[in-house]
Amino acid sequence: MTTPSISDFLNACGSVYGRGNAPEGFTPLINPITGQPVVLASDNGVYGAAFVNTANEVIIAFEGTVSNNPGSIPADVALVLQVTPHALNDAARRPQSCR
Repeated sequence: MTTPSISDFLNACGSVYGRGNAPEGFTPLINPITGQPVVLASDNGVYGAAFVNTANEVIIAFEGTVSNNPGSIPADVALVLQVTPHALNDAARRPQSCR
């Protein structure tokens, strides 16, 4: 099994920040129960999506601080204050749901 390239990871990040299409060579990872793409969007400032390629390699990409996601600024402030933000807990749970 090969590993996705650095370019693949960068393109996945770009896709998440743009909230657009999957990166080239990947498609959204589909939840087999709901039939919907695996996406995490929380009021705590987390947005992420999972993508898969034909080799069944999965990239889970998360958005960082952005002004159009009102929860991301308080999450950053919590990190500066050395407090675990709720956003981090939300993000940590997402990979479990991709299995």
